[in-house]
Amino acid sequence: MTKRNYTPTNSISNTSNMDWLNKEILNRINDNMPGNGKSRQKIFRHKTALWLDKTFFEILDCCNVRTLFECGAREASASKLFVEKMGGKAIAIEANPYTYKSMTLKSEAFGVKTLNIGLGEKAGNFDLNIPLESETKGSASFLRKPDKQYRCVNVPVETLDNIGKKYLRPRTNYALWVDVEGMALEVLKGGANLLDDSRCSAVKVEVEERMFWMNQKTAGDVNKFLTQFGFIPVSRDIEYEQQYNVIYLKQELVELCAPTLSKSLEALSKIKLNLFEILFPKFQKILK
Repeated sequence: MTKRNYTPTNSISNTSNMDWLNKEILNRINDNMPGNGKSRQKIFRHKTALWLDKTFFEILDCCNVRTLFECGAREASASKLFVEKMGGKAIAIEANPYTYKSMTLKSEAFGVKTLNIGLGEKAGNFDLNIPLESETKGSASFLRKPDKQYRCVNVPVETLDNIGKKYLRPRTNYALWVDVEGMALEVLKGGANLLDDSRCSAVKVEVEERMFWMNQKTAGDVNKFLTQFGFIPVSRDIEYEQQYNVIYLKQELVELCAPTLSKSLEALSKIKLNLFEILFPKFQKILK
C-alpha cells in the first residue's frame, strides 16, 4: 500500500474530518480484513481495538498528559496502565456498585484513585439499570435496551466538571477515556468546562452509529458536540459493527502529534490474522 501522511482537513465545523477518517481507516484495513467467518472478523476487530488503545497512549505521551479520567472504568485497565507506564495520575470512575467492589476497587493497589459514582449531564441520584443476567456485566447503563431485563439500583451521579475541580492540578494536561454504554454525550456535556480548557488534550470515546439503547444519542451527536470545543477525530477502530471507539485531539495539537498518527496508521495497515487464528478462530478468547 502506498504510504500516506496524516492529513486531515483543517475544518472542524462539519463532518469532513470524520468522513476523511472513516475512509482512511477502511482503506488501511481493506486488504487484511477477513472476508468471511464471524469468528475471524471478531478477532481482527479486537486487534484494531488494541491498536487504538496503543495509539491513544502514544498521543498522551506526545501531549505530555499527566492526568487521565477513565469514565466507565470497570477493571480500570486504562488507569492502571497510565499509572504504571506513564507515571501519571488516574481517576477511575465506575457507577455499578457491584463492579466497583469486585473489580474497580482493586486498581487502587496500583496507585489509581477510584470513585463509585455515575456520570451525567447533571449531578443527583439516578437509577442505574443492571442486567439481570449478571451484576457485573459491562452493559449496565442509565439507559435501557428494549429486549433486556434489568433491576434498578439508585446511585449518586456527578458531573465531570465537578470531579475535575476536585482532582485536577493547576497547569496539568489531562485526557478523558469514555466508555459509558450509550451515555457518552450526556457524560461529555457534564464536562463541558473540562473540554473547553486548553489543558484537555484528547478524548477517547465509545460511540454507536445507531441506537443500541432507547433514547440514546449516536456518533454524529457526539462528534458535533466535541468539535464545538476544537476537537478533531484523528483515529478510530472497528471493534464492533456500528459501535467503535474514536480518539479526538485538540486541533492545535494535531501538528505536534502528526508523526505519531502517521506511524500509527502504518501499523494499522499491518494488522492481520496469524495462521493459527485463520485455521482455528473459535479457539481465540476475546473479552471486551
